[in-house]
Amino acid sequence: MKIRKVFSVIAGLALLSPLVAQRKPAAAAPAARPAAPPPVVATTGSMTGSSAQGVSGKVKRFSFGVNVGLKGNQASLGDTITKDGTVDTASSTMANQFYLSKTAIMSDRNNAALKYNSANTASSYNLLSSYTEGGALTGIDFGAQGQYDLDDLINLPLFVRAAFNYQLTIGGGSQSRTLGDVSVSNPSVNALLITNGLTPSDYAGGTMTSKFSSSSMEIPLSVGFNARVSDKTKVYIGVGASWFNGGFDVKLGIDEKYANVLGTHVNTTAVTATNYWKAAGGGSLDETVTFRVSGIGVNYFMGVEQMLTESLSAFAEIYASGMAKVAYSAELSAKGQKLFTALSSEAVTQADSQWFKRLSFPVVLGGASIKVGVKYYLF
Repeated sequence: MKIRKVFSVIAGLALLSPLVAQRKPAAAAPAARPAAPPPVVATTGSMTGSSAQGVSGKVKRFSFGVNVGLKGNQASLGDTITKDGTVDTASSTMANQFYLSKTAIMSDRNNAALKYNSANTASSYNLLSSYTEGGALTGIDFGAQGQYDLDDLINLPLFVRAAFNYQLTIGGGSQSRTLGDVSVSNPSVNALLITNGLTPSDYAGGTMTSKFSSSSMEIPLSVGFNARVSDKTKVYIGVGASWFNGGFDVKLGIDEKYANVLGTHVNTTAVTATNYWKAAGGGSLDETVTFRVSGIGVNYFMGVEQMLTESLSAFAEIYASGMAKVAYSAELSAKGQKLFTALSSEAVTQADSQWFKRLSFPVVLGGASIKVGVKYYLF
C-alpha cells in the first residue's frame, strides 16, 4: 500500500514538470557589442592616379604653379668671358704687338697671364698693371605654368603643360683691365712712337671695362608622364618645344689711352706708327653691343611633387631647354664703327673708316636650371 502511494507521487511530479518549464523566465539576451568608431578622415590631400584628391574625395586635375630657379653659365658665355675673348685685333696693332692682346674684348685667362708675368719680369715689358675677373654669368629664372592631368581622358598617367619663363643676369661677367707702361719704359717702343710724332704717355695706363648681361623669355609647351610614389608624392618627366626671344649685351667702356693702343698700327721694320683712331676723331668710347634672336628650341625636365594640403603642393625640378643661332649685333655707333674698323685692319680702315658696322656672334638661349615652386589645384 505504501509502495503504491510512492509511485503515485512520482507520476504526478512527472506530469507537472513540463508545465514548470514553460513558466520559467527566458534567459537574458547577450549584450550588444559597442559600435566601431568612424574612420579618421585625413586633413591633407592625396593623389589618385596622377591627380590631386581632396578631403571631399573630388579629384582635381588642373593646376597653376609658380617657380624660381638658378641658371649657371647663362647664355653659354662662360668660355668667351673666361678664356677666349672675341673680336680679333690685327697683328700690326700696338695692342697685339706690344701688349699681347689678340682680342679687343678681353678674357680672364689673358688678363691673369699678362698680370702675373708683368709683375715677375726684369724687363721693361710691363703689359698689364691690374685687372678684374669677370667669370661666367649667373642667371635667375622666374616661371609660371598651367598643367592638366589627362588620366580621366585617356586612362594613362600623362599630363600637358604650358608655361612662361623669364630669366635675367644676377652676377658675373664684369671685367676690367688697366694697361702697363711699356710705351714709356721700353726704349724701342718709346723711340718708335716719338719718331712718328706720337706721345708715348698717350699709350700707357689705359683702362677698358666690359660688362656682359643676358635676358630672355621662353614659352614652352610640354607633355609628360607621372609616376605615383605614395598617396601624397609623385615623380614626373616631360619633353616639349619652346619659343624663345632674347639675347645678351656687352657694355664697353674704353678710355682714350686704351683706344689709342687698339687703333694704332706699327711696323717695326719700316719704323712707322699711325694712330688711325686719333685721325678718326679719337677720344674715349662708351658702347653697348646688343645681340637679339628668336626661334624654336626644345625642353625637357624631371621632378618630384609633394602634396601639402587638399589643393596645394610643392615641387622641385631639373629643367633644361635651349636654342642657338648666329646673330648680328645692333648697328654700332659711328665712333664704335671707327674703332672696330681701325683695330681689325689697317688696309680696310684706310679704305673705309666705318666699314665695321655690326659684330656677329652665336647667341645661346635657355640652358639648365634647378627650380623650386608651388602648385595650386583649381579643379
